[in-house]
Amino acid sequence: MPRVIIDRAAFTETLRLKDPDAFLLLEFLRFRHGGGAFDVHDEVRREMPEQGGWTMTRFAGTRGRLIAGGYLVVERMASNRPRRLGAATRADPATR
Repeated sequence: MPRVIIDRAAFTETLRLKDPDAFLLLEFLRFRHGGGAFDVHDEVRREMPEQGGWTMTRFAGTRGRLIAGGYLVVERMASNRPRRLGAATRADPATR
């Protein structure tokens, strides 16, 4: 799940003609998130406007093409590592 921003300068008319899935996902994300950075969760595929949403393969491929084409700019990649909130470290004086 990458955190992305939409490149507003990208020319989308060519995208609409060459890759309708990419155009549809980009417009969906623009409508849903407007400006600023946001996470593109895999579960977004279930909300795509078709019966039952998109398959994971279709969604991931389309998202990848938008990133590769510069329409979505990756701000940071999500980590699968669990966060350790409040974990004490050896340098923490409270643990001594």
